[in-house]
Amino acid sequence: MEFLADLHVHSTASDGMLTPEQVVAAAGRQQLKAVALTDHDTLEGLGPAQAAGRALGIEVIGGVELSTEWAHEEVHVLGYFLSPGDGDLARVLARLRRARVERAQEMVKRLARLGLHLSWEEVQAQAETEAVGRPHIARALVRAGHVPSVKVAFERYLNRGCPAYVPRMKLTPAEAIALVQRNGGVAVLAHPGLLSRPEVLEELLPLDWQGIEVFYPEHSEQVTAALLTIARERGLVPTGGSDFHGEGHAGPSLGACAVSTRLLLELKRRRRF
Repeated sequence: MEFLADLHVHSTASDGMLTPEQVVAAAGRQQLKAVALTDHDTLEGLGPAQAAGRALGIEVIGGVELSTEWAHEEVHVLGYFLSPGDGDLARVLARLRRARVERAQEMVKRLARLGLHLSWEEVQAQAETEAVGRPHIARALVRAGHVPSVKVAFERYLNRGCPAYVPRMKLTPAEAIALVQRNGGVAVLAHPGLLSRPEVLEELLPLDWQGIEVFYPEHSEQVTAALLTIARERGLVPTGGSDFHGEGHAGPSLGACAVSTRLLLELKRRRRF
């Protein structure tokens, strides 16, 4: 039996629905050998997740997902093999989380002007950490009876171009890659198949990536094959993950698009010390 790793997973440390410990327990039920906790702009869930992993014999990789912007397009960067600390990475992540809160507060104000009143306490109740984001606002809207579902909340109010949408502070992809590498990690281009224009991918590929997320639930077979060719041609590690946000969440299940631990070992070899 080949051991498998899911390298793209979220918890309540950002916008997931399971605690870090619950994520690891779910990984055990799926018979995964390794899981990367890649919460948005934070490593706060890593300690509890790794403690749970040691108890269950599951490797928990310290990761983060950073939202960047390039050519008016949101580009996600996955950083792996990172540790919490007081250095450069911790300071930048704290700044990004503060910007998230300020953005969320402005969205709540815009919703109020549209007649959809939420208190900040109602939004915070949907988040267990300071990493407040649009999913928490969407859940608060559902709970308050303003919309029937999270999906509708995004489509009507929270997506780019909608009346309550607020852009937020973002790094450039190159800045995010450099940040990850300075702190001993490797940088992977997340779900490139979701980019709206092929030319954006072409412009991003020359950057100093160590891997590219080839195997992803929303990638078609054609897209997956094309990305696998790109990975081989450019010497990038073809990674994969579910982008799991929680059981009962509308997204994919944990373990979807998991990769072999052989690929995980290859990714580890790309670290620069």
